[in-house]
Amino acid sequence: MELVGFEKLEQHQLARANWVNAALEHGVQGRDRGWTENLAVGSEHFVKGIKQALGTKGRYRELIERGDAHMLREPAVAYSRHFVREMGLLSAGNGVFWEKS
Repeated sequence: MELVGFEKLEQHQLARANWVNAALEHGVQGRDRGWTENLAVGSEHFVKGIKQALGTKGRYRELIERGDAHMLREPAVAYSRHFVREMGLLSAGNGVFWEKS
């Protein structure tokens, strides 16, 4: 719980419920690519720490910044050449919500 800034599980559960309700009230539907397509999202310090903790596995991961959020992601080419067809099956409407292109 320390990593996400809560002392107790119940605090985290309540905060998550509030985040979901706020998103629904603001008409947010679908997944946020920033959260679902990255290995880590948060402050620069947090994301750099995750990259360092990954050791050699974090070596070629990209650290990007969008507004006040930092993200750690795999290079886009990591799977594209070998799994184009399979990756298509993982997106585009395979859930209750999806992004409109």
